[in-house]
Amino acid sequence: GTATNAPYFSEDAKVMYFYTDSCHWCIKEKNEVLTPLGQEGYKVKPMNVGENQDLAKKYNITGTPTFMVEGGERVEGFQTKEQLKALLDKYK
Repeated sequence: GTATNAPYFSEDAKVMYFYTDSCHWCIKEKNEVLTPLGQEGYKVKPMNVGENQDLAKKYNITGTPTFMVEGGERVEGFQTKEQLKALLDKYK
């Protein structure tokens, strides 16, 4: 859908972002954190577990939002701009 064309989404991003379109915290994350970070050039890889349940199974996602690096760090729940920026800076 249109979401994957968002300025903060990139299929090449190292940090995966697991979300659903209806999750309250995901919407808050998108509006308050991802959108401003996207304007600064930060990107996350879109993983819509609402549309694709297999992603949740594959990566053992129990809640959204979840940010995860393949084979590495995982943070669950709403991240502030400072928290997410620190994570993304580690995996540029």
